[in-house]
Amino acid sequence: MLLFIDETGTDDLSDPKYPVFGLGGCAVRADDYREFVAGPWRVMKARHFGGLEVPLHAAALKFTQGQAEAIGELFRTGRFYRVAAVASKATKLGSAFRSIYEGVGAMMLRNLAGVLNRVACSGVTTVFESSERGGCQAKRSSPGPRKRRRW
Repeated sequence: MLLFIDETGTDDLSDPKYPVFGLGGCAVRADDYREFVAGPWRVMKARHFGGLEVPLHAAALKFTQGQAEAIGELFRTGRFYRVAAVASKATKLGSAFRSIYEGVGAMMLRNLAGVLNRVACSGVTTVFESSERGGCQAKRSSPGPRKRRRW
């Protein structure tokens, strides 16, 4: 299984206009990736965003109605799983977590476990969206390659 993850918001919840932090993404069987994710994504980006090289960061873009509809259609009809977890200042994480990133990550893993309980797979490869801030947090919070989780 391939799991693609991107973050939203700031993990210190300091943005008054967007006071949440979340991790979200899609999971797909590795054998189905090209047909169900890569192909449809490439077509959608070419038709509605000017090609694959154009960055697609929701916070930095003002989507046209056509672009928003194209993304919505891909996620509504795509043959892949969607997993996410979001926290706000009102979220109670408990003392087991050193940061909101870890707490949201744990919620995300719980949601992923629900998917994996329905799908036969031998392992999960996780791909994080490249981000200076998020990449550092992901590395700090990750169990690393030697501590693999068994589902």
